[in-house]
Amino acid sequence: YDDKTLLSMYVLFQRLQEELNGLIAPYKKDYKFLAKKDKDHCKNLPRLLDKTPREIFNLLYIGDYYNNREELSRYLHNRNKWAVEGRYYSVNFLNYICNQTTVELRSLQSTYNFDYIMMWLLINTSIIKFAEANFDKIINSKEKIELQDCLSFYIRDEKLLEVLLHNI
Repeated sequence: YDDKTLLSMYVLFQRLQEELNGLIAPYKKDYKFLAKKDKDHCKNLPRLLDKTPREIFNLLYIGDYYNNREELSRYLHNRNKWAVEGRYYSVNFLNYICNQTTVELRSLQSTYNFDYIMMWLLINTSIIKFAEANFDKIINSKEKIELQDCLSFYIRDEKLLEVLLHNI
């Protein structure tokens, strides 16, 4: 974990979210469905204006902890997780920030379909690996980055890449 990786992952997932939303079940973004639930558990990531880690902390309602990070793990531990507002985005960065552990990818609906699960694993791993290796391209460039760029960067097996792009 570091601020540079956090920022790169956040901005890349935010830039790709419309493309990713096209791959999920339509009900996940249907306002009629969400109105019945009282909460959208997979909100789109807000766009960062300043592209700083502090701005991410503020968007996740943990801005007070930016300079006091040793308290972050207690912040999550001492709260009912259902009441932590910053976790309800399609990509939940709170455990990554607070406990330096995981990024929760919330868009995949329940399934036992192995191929669908594997496709999502490859997609999200590709995005994360691309973000780790391409900070300047993501943060400082106006160049459009598409999901295919991330997949081509990470997946070296041409046949697997071809099948995955076809499935998408």
